[in-house]
Amino acid sequence: MSFCSNCGAQVQPGEKFCTSCGSKIEELNTPAAESAVTGAAAAVTAAAAPEAAPAPQEAPAEPVYQPASDPVYQPAEEPVYQSAPSPDYQQDAPQTYTEQAVPGAEGEDADIAGNKGMSVLAYIGVLVLIPLFLRKDSKFARFNINQGLVLMFIEVAANLINKVCAAYVPGVSGIVSFLSFIVWVVCIVLSIMGIVNAAKGRYKKLPIVGGVKIL
Repeated sequence: MSFCSNCGAQVQPGEKFCTSCGSKIEELNTPAAESAVTGAAAAVTAAAAPEAAPAPQEAPAEPVYQPASDPVYQPAEEPVYQSAPSPDYQQDAPQTYTEQAVPGAEGEDADIAGNKGMSVLAYIGVLVLIPLFLRKDSKFARFNINQGLVLMFIEVAANLINKVCAAYVPGVSGIVSFLSFIVWVVCIVLSIMGIVNAAKGRYKKLPIVGGVKIL
């Protein structure tokens, strides 16, 4: 691209005269001339153009201080106290106590149940010899046989003393006979008590004779 050295107008390649001012521009086609024209055109353009003023810088905005607002205090809500529910007391069900089996109790009950009849015979005079030979191994029968034998021995002893006194000591035979009768009555009462206890299956010692042990 070429420019006119006179007026600085743009000249198309191959043109010999400037279309603006009519100056001859043949010499402008050389590289040196083109650079000179280009420099002159640039200088003219720079001179014609107004200097660009620097953009004004905006001053920083001053901070706006706002007074702190007073805190708004709100009263706290009062706690609502609720009474605890009263416990529902339920009466405990009455405990039912069941009898617990005692070791050996079943065998003992069977022994009593199977030997009540023989134990009753132990309090009827000489019939005590029947359970003595047949039920000696039974604990319940042996308990009653022991008391029956003691009663039988007392009755036999009282009878013998009465007969001896009547035969050899006639003077005291009346008193001895009366005492023998009392002993016989006591033995009868004790025998009845023993029969009742044996029939009910009780281990109960008789008065007087219960503490004497033969078996």
